Amino acid sequence: MRFGFGDWGGGGLSGVFRGGATITDKDRDRALLIAGGGGSASGVTCMPGGTGNHPDSGGQPTMQGGAGADGMNGGAGGYEGGTGGVKGGNSKGGKGSVAKEALSSRILWSVPGSGKVPQSNDKDYDGVAGSVEASGRIVIHFSCDQPAIE
Repeated sequence: MRFGFGDWGGGGLSGVFRGGATITDKDRDRALLIAGGGGSASGVTCMPGGTGNHPDSGGQPTMQGGAGADGMNGGAGGYEGGTGGVKGGNSKGGKGSVAKEALSSRILWSVPGSGKVPQSNDKDYDGVAGSVEASGRIVIHFSCDQPAIE
């Protein structure tokens, strides 16, 4: 399920949530997986927005990104929304999250401002994510241990 909550140009989160009810920006406890959206860039100095899921991302208490000064350069949606930038500055991306129930999981992120795709050497990288501006993506691999057949 893809969902929003970006603010003033920041990217929205992508996530998988429990239950069928409408999701609000305060439903973090229903989240199984969240990939945080990228923060908004600066329109004045051309600084790129912060990347989603980066260890330094996030900062808002809800999944909504924060608005920047004078309504400029808001953060992005994520488990914790990204912080808004000051007027003329860039903002942080949203923070990703994986619930304890989702075993053997990890979150990919890219180096802020590098223009490089996130961890392209990872065995689960699909060759597309992060290479162009597009909606967020979550890749889920299901596996189960099968009992031995006797």
